[in-house]
Order: sequence, then structure tokens, then C-alpha cells
Amino acid sequence: MIIKTKYDIGDIVYLKTDISQKERMITMIGITPGSHVYTLSCGDDSSDHYEIEITDTKDVIKTLTSYDD
Repeated sequence: MIIKTKYDIGDIVYLKTDISQKERMITMIGITPGSHVYTLSCGDDSSDHYEIEITDTKDVIKTLTSYDD
């Protein structure tokens, strides 16, 4: 069986909704019916995310945005 994923283990990605745009490494990929779940690690923290939540491009504008208005 061959399973194609958009990202590979070891790739550096970013969460689209993370205002600090921290680098996260893909450390595990889970295969579920109809989707892939990626485990992303940043330092000692890790969390699971769907492909739609992540990107390989850092959004620098988000890091400049202040939500203290």
C-alpha cells in the first residue's frame, strides 16, 4: 500500500492560526479514513493537527499583528 501525504516526517511547518508562527516539526503521521493527522512538535510540546490547519510557509504578517487593541 502506498499512502501519499502533503508533508513528510521531519518537515518544518507552521500552524495557520498561530500568531507567533513557531516552527514545528512533523514527528508522526496518522492515517485515518478520509484524512491524515500530523503530530507537530515544538520543543517539549507536541500536538495533533489536520492537514488543513498547517502550512509550510511562515506568515510573517501574523507575527507583527497585535491583538491588544
